Amino acid sequence: MIGTINACLHKISREGDMLIYIVKTNDTRFYYLYEFLKLKYECIYSDIIPPTNNIKKIILPLEGIDEFGYIKHTNIKIDNLLKGDIEEIYTGKVNKYLLRICDVNKIKIISFYDDLNYCRNEFLVKIDVVKVFLEEKLNSRFTDFKTIILGNDYRSYLMSERLNCDIYDKGSISSKSVKDFLWNNYDVIINFSNNDLTLCGDKIIIEMNEIDNIDIFILLNCKKVYFINQLLSQYLTKSGGKIMYDCMVNR
Repeated sequence: MIGTINACLHKISREGDMLIYIVKTNDTRFYYLYEFLKLKYECIYSDIIPPTNNIKKIILPLEGIDEFGYIKHTNIKIDNLLKGDIEEIYTGKVNKYLLRICDVNKIKIISFYDDLNYCRNEFLVKIDVVKVFLEEKLNSRFTDFKTIILGNDYRSYLMSERLNCDIYDKGSISSKSVKDFLWNNYDVIINFSNNDLTLCGDKIIIEMNEIDNIDIFILLNCKKVYFINQLLSQYLTKSGGKIMYDCMVNR
């Protein structure tokens, strides 16, 4: 059963008759989600399976689980968590394994990515994260270095407007003249496009497309490529946790 994020968390008592289990990873957004939730609800924030059958709601990493049923960034198999009467599982990405096991166990899946308010607010945080990261990395104000965005969707135009930087929205950058233009005139490239940027030279590239399995070639040969899904787990994480919290309880 797939639910929507509109399903509210019912306030639970301090006697511990119902628990929320937040799976702990190195993504500190979930630490702050725990800090917000524990003010109203009984919560467990841990990277081991809790020794209780009172858990009613589980919050997984936004990446969800892998094809073998293991929760991303952990050694926990989702099957081993589903004891007692789990009612809801919150996550971001939902795959076939999670769909199947939740259907068998009559558990509702609630994806943050299905909520328009969450997606809108998360993208605004992404813009701030990019700005904060680049200013730290280059040790200067954002206006002191030249940045261009590659892309032609609404996200590209919104980020260009918010950051007041140039945008290249003509599609392919395969021609030598376009590559030379980008490489000779800009310090930072923010990529929303499908262009191959592996030959990045000495430019800093922010990859805005969320990539599950990052090609080892990119990691070894493009020392200055940074992925937004990694940056979100390291910068402005309190804001990221607050967005998830708002989606869960402010309905």
